[in-house]
Amino acid sequence: MIKAIIFDLGRVIVDVNDTDAVKALIRYTKKDQASVHFALFYSKHYENFTLGRILPAEFYAAVKKDLKLTCSFAKFKFIWNNIFKHRPKVEQLIRKLKQKKDKLKVNSNHYSLILLSDTNKLHFEFILKNYPILKEFNDVVVSYKHNCKKPSKKIFLIALKKAKSLAGAGPDECLYLDDLIENIEDARQLGITAMQYTKFHDLVAAFKRFGINRGI
Repeated sequence: MIKAIIFDLGRVIVDVNDTDAVKALIRYTKKDQASVHFALFYSKHYENFTLGRILPAEFYAAVKKDLKLTCSFAKFKFIWNNIFKHRPKVEQLIRKLKQKKDKLKVNSNHYSLILLSDTNKLHFEFILKNYPILKEFNDVVVSYKHNCKKPSKKIFLIALKKAKSLAGAGPDECLYLDDLIENIEDARQLGITAMQYTKFHDLVAAFKRFGINRGI
């Protein structure tokens, strides 16, 4: 029986479009689009930022140096954060999970909701402020706070420890949803019940398969 549901964040709960940041930032540099995209999302600076090894201002300074940016930190932060969009159907489904528990007077930890995300301080604080759906989660595990990221076993074990504490759930009693198949495969190696998310129907199908859809 599933006791805890562990959600990835980007491209599962919120939509993400990296190219929006690239297109907006390119007007502040003479570098080409490929160089901007690499500096923002594939460079060592980005990895260090995602792992919490450097602060937002340090990430900006490193990218500014690489791309010879002419924009301020405030402008950079606005562009950096302006890549997300709501996924109303997913948000509605998550809220229904909570409503179901309230109506049935079941302890809120019957389906403990845990967020597991590779993210950075700027993105996470922005989403936390602008996407109230995150308040529905019992706990969060984010890479920059724990200095590790998927597919590291360490970050999955942190999430499993929280699931055990919140719901008494073992790995096979946790349903993990992620858009990347490599993360799904790594989760399965730890005994976690995991399903790849590519479209909303995948979420509905996963819930139905494990009996989570009853009453939703």
